[in-house]
Amino acid sequence: MLDGTRKVRAFTLVEILIVVVILGIISSIVVPQVSITSREARATQVASQLRSARTQVMYFKARTGAFPESVTSGTDWSDLIDGGYFPRAPRNALRGNATGVIPGDGVPGANSLARDHHGWYWCVPLEMLYAIDDAGIIVDVAALAVEPYGDGGIRTAAAPADDVTGPETGGRSRNLRPAVVMLLPTPTPTEMPRPLD
Repeated sequence: MLDGTRKVRAFTLVEILIVVVILGIISSIVVPQVSITSREARATQVASQLRSARTQVMYFKARTGAFPESVTSGTDWSDLIDGGYFPRAPRNALRGNATGVIPGDGVPGANSLARDHHGWYWCVPLEMLYAIDDAGIIVDVAALAVEPYGDGGIRTAAAPADDVTGPETGGRSRNLRPAVVMLLPTPTPTEMPRPLD
């Protein structure tokens, strides 16, 4: 016998709220990990570009006896592009693919005072090329090797014991030494490595 009433089964408000809370917890775990991974990928790309750019600058110096004027003066990469060392200017992924070079007396860990289009820093006293990170700080290859830590942020790789770090530098080392660069004999055109894209 049917009494004329039908029971309709539906989700209650409490069940829907529980699902929303669970989804919020899952997204709060996943989203920071994705952003950390993308930051690490950009830092790795910049470290690779910096190594390549330094190598090509040193090849230029070995071949011509002087550093490329367009880089050391901060104009552009034209000496290296015209000379066949690069097909195009290296891009700094941490600075929105900026290609500009800014010369100065700053050392790694210092503020570069760079504008948005500057991705690279030529240190005049050290005659060394550095990258500029997303906060405008001059960084070396070692500082671009990032290590995630528990609270979802990123710290730079361990620096030598005599380096000074602290909250005033955002955890970045202020006294990194430049990488050791070995000047090679002037290579012949057949010995020149192909530039990286």
